[in-house]
Amino acid sequence: MEASTDPAILIDLLQAMVSQTTWVYAELWAPSAGRLMTDAVWWRPGKSGEGFAGLERLSRSMALKPGTGLAGKTWETGELEWSEDLTVKGSALEGSPRQAAVEAAGIMASLTVPVKTDEGKVVAVVVLLSQKVEPAVEAKMTALEALSTSAAPFLEHLVAQREVQ
Repeated sequence: MEASTDPAILIDLLQAMVSQTTWVYAELWAPSAGRLMTDAVWWRPGKSGEGFAGLERLSRSMALKPGTGLAGKTWETGELEWSEDLTVKGSALEGSPRQAAVEAAGIMASLTVPVKTDEGKVVAVVVLLSQKVEPAVEAKMTALEALSTSAAPFLEHLVAQREVQ
C-alpha cells in the first residue's frame, strides 16, 4: 500500500511545517485510488520514539476513506481543523481507528491542514500532533496554510503521477 514519492522532499515539507513550533509529529497523507495514504512521516528527534514508530507503522498500513479519521475529515471538508485537546470526551480523536496508537504516543492535540490548489482542490493533508494541549492560534494557522498552499503544485503532480501508474 505504500505510495511512490520522493520522501526527502516530503520530509523537508513536514520539517518546515513544524519548525519553530511545539508540534512534535507530522504526517503527509495523499490520495491514491480514492483513499488517503501516508506518504511521509517525521517527528522531532528525541521525542517518544517507540510510541511514534508504532503510530507511523499503523498509519502506513491504513487507507482512509473521505471523512474517516483526522486526515480523512479534512480531506472531505477541505478545512483546517485544530483540536486543542484530544483527551476530552467527544474530541476529534474519539472513535478514530488510530485512537489507541495516538494515546500511546502521548498525543494531546492535533492540527490537520489541507494542501489545496489555487482552484481549491485538496491534493494532500498534513497532520500535526503535539504532546501538550495546544490552544488555537490564528497566526500559526495562517502561516501553515500558506506553506501548504506553496507545496500544492508539487503534491498535485505526485498525485497525478500515481493515478496513471
